[in-house]
Amino acid sequence: MDHDQALAFLAQHQPLPDQHEASMMNQYREVLAYLAQNPDPRCLPLILTSAGLWEDVTIYDLINKVLDRYGPEEVIPHIKNAFGSPYPSVRFAAADVAMHFPDPTLIEPLTELLGEGIAIIRLAAVAALEQIGGDEVKALIGPLALTENDEEILEIMDSILN
Repeated sequence: MDHDQALAFLAQHQPLPDQHEASMMNQYREVLAYLAQNPDPRCLPLILTSAGLWEDVTIYDLINKVLDRYGPEEVIPHIKNAFGSPYPSVRFAAADVAMHFPDPTLIEPLTELLGEGIAIIRLAAVAALEQIGGDEVKALIGPLALTENDEEILEIMDSILN
């Protein structure tokens, strides 16, 4: 595998399907492993937008392993772009990655994700907000905690507020 093959695979799978064949996921793992060992910033806009909603969380760990090779100034613009994706899987992946790149410029878009109807997206968003912390996050979380009904999310909100 080389950079062009890895990037071509990512470009062809925007995003990968939530229900997938094992062979496709094996190839995705190979691409992520290759990019973790052979960084190429051209992969940054493609990595987040390739994510599906998968039960196997080790794949998200591989995504983070690749993105951890880059600085916040390189990754955060792509996180922000992924927040606006029409695909829930991509919005979830962006919130999940935001936990590793806590930056105050992500507060507003993460707060918007707390209005999602999908609990896993709200959970990742509130966990990322917890990593950012601060008075602005507390002020935004307070009113939202009154309407949240998911116990895991409420626990994190309570942690932020106290």
